[in-house]
Amino acid sequence: MPTGGGVILSGSAAQKIDEKETIGVAYHPQRDFIFLARAGISTIAVYETATYTKVKEFDFGDRFEWVGNHAFQRGRLRPVQ
Repeated sequence: MPTGGGVILSGSAAQKIDEKETIGVAYHPQRDFIFLARAGISTIAVYETATYTKVKEFDFGDRFEWVGNHAFQRGRLRPVQ
């Protein structure tokens, strides 16, 4: 669950991912990765889900905007193959 203070995990050994102002999270449908969009920056952080270690960042060139405590208003994260 994304929160202003990080991402709270349920049912895993790790309890939290320390990525501030996360506004969107997506899970890969067939691989063990999650993707996090964070407010104020243009990158998507990629974490593997065995130990929740960051493995990559993708830069999209446009910063994601903080929209308060509302749903991700500019769209949804969706991994494509």
